[in-house]
Amino acid sequence: MRLLIISILLSCLAGHSRLQAQYLPDHVSNEGIYEFLDELANNQFITLTSVVRPYSRTLIALKLDEAAGSSHLMTTRQRHLLDVYREAFTSYGRRARGQRMAFGAAGHLRLLPPAYERRDQQMYVSVRPILEGHYHGNSQADIHHLHAGVSVSSAIGESWSAWGSLQGIWQHEEVLSRPGLLIRGEGGAWKQEGEMDDSYYQITDMRGGISYSWGWGAIAFQKEHLLWGDHYHAPNILDISPGRPTYPMISMHIRGGDRFSFHYHHGWLNSMVIQDTISFPAHPDRYNYHNKFFTTNLFTLMPLERLHVSAGNAIVYSASNMYIGNFIPFMVFRALEPSDAEISSGRLTNTMAFVNISSRQIPNTHLFLSWFANSFNLGRLRDSDRNNFTSATMGGRLSNWPVRDTDLTLEYTRTLPNTFEHRTPIITYAHEQFSMGHYLGANASQLYASAGIHPWRGLSLRFCYKDARKGNYFPHQYGSMQDTDPYMQDVTWRNTSYSVQARYLLHNNIGVYARLRLMNARGYDVEGEEYDAEGFLNKYTPAFYHGETTTVSFGVFIR
Repeated sequence: MRLLIISILLSCLAGHSRLQAQYLPDHVSNEGIYEFLDELANNQFITLTSVVRPYSRTLIALKLDEAAGSSHLMTTRQRHLLDVYREAFTSYGRRARGQRMAFGAAGHLRLLPPAYERRDQQMYVSVRPILEGHYHGNSQADIHHLHAGVSVSSAIGESWSAWGSLQGIWQHEEVLSRPGLLIRGEGGAWKQEGEMDDSYYQITDMRGGISYSWGWGAIAFQKEHLLWGDHYHAPNILDISPGRPTYPMISMHIRGGDRFSFHYHHGWLNSMVIQDTISFPAHPDRYNYHNKFFTTNLFTLMPLERLHVSAGNAIVYSASNMYIGNFIPFMVFRALEPSDAEISSGRLTNTMAFVNISSRQIPNTHLFLSWFANSFNLGRLRDSDRNNFTSATMGGRLSNWPVRDTDLTLEYTRTLPNTFEHRTPIITYAHEQFSMGHYLGANASQLYASAGIHPWRGLSLRFCYKDARKGNYFPHQYGSMQDTDPYMQDVTWRNTSYSVQARYLLHNNIGVYARLRLMNARGYDVEGEEYDAEGFLNKYTPAFYHGETTTVSFGVFIR
C-alpha cells in the first residue's frame, strides 16, 4: 500500500519541479480572496483544490494568472477584482515564475494597503499594521472589541520564508467564543488574561512560522489557523478558525500541479487536564497538564477533470513523550502499533478518519461532501442498534447562474452522538477545550442557506438562513455503551437565525461591513436530562443571544 502511494506521488510530481516557490500563507480571515478564487473555480476559469486552507500566496498568484487567460469570459466586476488581486499578489507570482524583482535595496511605504516594503534580488520584507474594530448591539448588551498589532512576512532567497503577527485583542462585555458555546465566527477574545474586570477582557495573540520550500513542496514550523474540509459555513474535519486558539506544529505539504496534493502536520495541543501528581507550591494558581499531541495527514487526487477526492487520518494521543512513528507523514496512524503495546507503553490514543469529495464538473456549480469519523469500527456497520461516531457535511454553490454576479448556497451537516469526543478527557478531539471538529459538536444538525449579490467591485450583499439543533446530551462514562446512544431522539436546543450583511472591500485586506441578524435561541425541557430548558440555553448560548434578539453589527478591518 505504501509503495503504491509513493508511486502515485512520484508520477504526479514529475514535471512540476518549479511550481512551488516560498510558502507564505494568506490568513483564512481574508475572505474576499478565498471567495473570489472559489467563484473562479466554480465558473471553470481555474482548477482549484479547496479542501485545505490557508492557501499560500504563491498559489493564489499562480491561480490569478491562470484565470487571466479567461478574462474575456468574465463579468466586468470579475475583471476589476482580478486586476486588484493580481496587483496585490504580483510579487509572489513573479517569484513563483523564477523572475527577479526589479527593486533596489531601499524600502518604501505604501498607502493602499498601508505597508512598509523592502525588496531586492535576495529578499522581500513586508510590515503591515493590524487594526480592527467591531461592534455588536441588541437589547441585551453592547459588545465591542478592538484588535491592534503588526504583521511581518519575508521571503529569503529561493527557498526560505518567515511570517508572524502579534496583536492585542480587547473586548468589552461578554466573551462570545468560549468553549462549549455554539456561536461561530464572532471573533474577539476567547479567554481572559491577568486580573481584569468581569466585563473587560484582554488577550495577546501571536501566530507565525518559518518555512523551507523546494520545487514541489515545503516544510514549516508554524502556529496558524487552519480549515480542513470543503464548506461555506463551517468545516467538520478540522476547524481552527479565528476566535479559537491556535497550536504549534511541524507541517509539510507536497503539490504535484492540480492532480495531487498532500498535507501533514504534528501539533502540540493543550489537554487542560491537570496532572494530580505534579504541583507548583510557590504558584498554587498554576497547573501542569497532561501531554496531548495531534498528528494528521490528507491525500488529494484529481482522478477526473475538476473532481478532487481527498482521504486522510489522524490521531490524538497522550504520553510522556512524543511517539516517533507519528512523524512518518504517510502512515495510517491507527495501524502503527497493536493495542497491547499501546497499553504497555502508557500511551492513550483516539483515532480519526475522513474523506472529502469536491466536484466542479458542472459549469458554475460546486458540489461537495465531507465525512469525518473517530474510533471507527466496521463491526458497528453490521449491527443496526449501534452507531459509528461520524459527521457529514454536504452542499453546493451556484455561481453566476442563472443571474450573473450572484450565488446560491445550500449546506447541511449531520453529526451523530459522541463524535469528536472520547470517554477519556485527555484525548478528546479538542484544543484548550475548543472542539476541533464541527462547531456544533456531537448529536447535532444544521441547515444553512444563503444568497449572495455582488453588484460591483468590492461590494457584496449576503442573505443567510440557519437552523441549528442539538439532541440529547450523553456524558461519557466508563462502562457505558456509547455507540447505542440514539441520534436526535429529543431536541434540547435550537437556534434559528436570519441575517443580511453588506461588505465593501476597499482593497485586498481593507474593508468595512454591516449586518442585521434576527435570532431565536432556546432550550427545551426533556425528561431525564441533566439540564432543563434554561440550562441548555445557558450551556450552548451566550447571554447576549438568549431568546429572540435583533442584533446590529458593523466593523472596519485592516489586516
